[in-house]
Amino acid sequence: MANDPATDFLIISKARMMHHYLPKLRACLDVLDEERLWFEESERSNSIGGIVRHLMEHARRNAIRLLNPDVRFEKGIENEFPNRPVAKERLLAELEQAFEQLAAAIDDRLRDTDGYDMYDLYHLVEHTGYHLGQIVDRTQRDAGVSFQFVQNGINEQALREQVRQEWTEHRREERTADAFTDRLKLRKAGPSDLTLLAEMNSRLIADEGSANPMGPEALRERMEGWLSADWQADLLCTGEQVVGYALYQFREAPYRQGELEVYLRQYYIEREYRRSGYGLHGLQLLLDERFREAGAVVVDVLETNERGRRFWSKAGFRGYARNLRLELKR
Repeated sequence: MANDPATDFLIISKARMMHHYLPKLRACLDVLDEERLWFEESERSNSIGGIVRHLMEHARRNAIRLLNPDVRFEKGIENEFPNRPVAKERLLAELEQAFEQLAAAIDDRLRDTDGYDMYDLYHLVEHTGYHLGQIVDRTQRDAGVSFQFVQNGINEQALREQVRQEWTEHRREERTADAFTDRLKLRKAGPSDLTLLAEMNSRLIADEGSANPMGPEALRERMEGWLSADWQADLLCTGEQVVGYALYQFREAPYRQGELEVYLRQYYIEREYRRSGYGLHGLQLLLDERFREAGAVVVDVLETNERGRRFWSKAGFRGYARNLRLELKR
């Protein structure tokens, strides 16, 4: 295992949820009919389907908070066991989607283990195990089955092997990312790159949740206008492969006579290259090779762009001002 307890804990938690708990939940739903799935034994008891919904919501909330620890939910879910019958196949699909959302959030966190709440994730794993025991016991009793999970390969020995494989894959991805980011270079963008820059700009707009309605041709014209004025753009490349770009402008720093600052208007890494170190490494190249004369670098981040805010925070950027908006309905 790794020397970093936070990394180990994330990998173990993901493996237990995805390869230990989810298969058991799936096995229970497979043998239950619709009536038993939503049957409440008494006024004070919850249906198995209601308990599954409870676990799904807990997993979703933890996935959200792994990506943005500052999120707070107004309403708790301690007594939230919704008995709203749906087809078993739909419930199973929603369950798997919730667990996959959690797994993706954990994968994201494995590339940045600072700042997440280990207590919350521990509670999720423990809480899921507790309710899973209830579901398994009731399913075996109601359906008249005996799962024999340990004998059928869902056991601690198999889980330990899964954790070992997950950790090995994580280290392999880290080494691969390190090897590729070491080859990352900056290349000045020119007129022949305008179409590519506009295409990446369009993907950036979509990813950050911007309301900008501009299409590819309008974005290309805007980019051409910027580059013909006092804006500069660099492509981030590994060999011939473009992995992202930066658009920036040098300007006089307000209230600091004679000092320059950089307004980094756009910074984008293609989706398939994210969470592998390219973003931070590319930013460091800009600081070392392009921004040496500047006293500060300024970026704007949309309030809804949670991953963007976390990236810039990790890179050392701190909040300075907040732009507020009031929509007027007339």
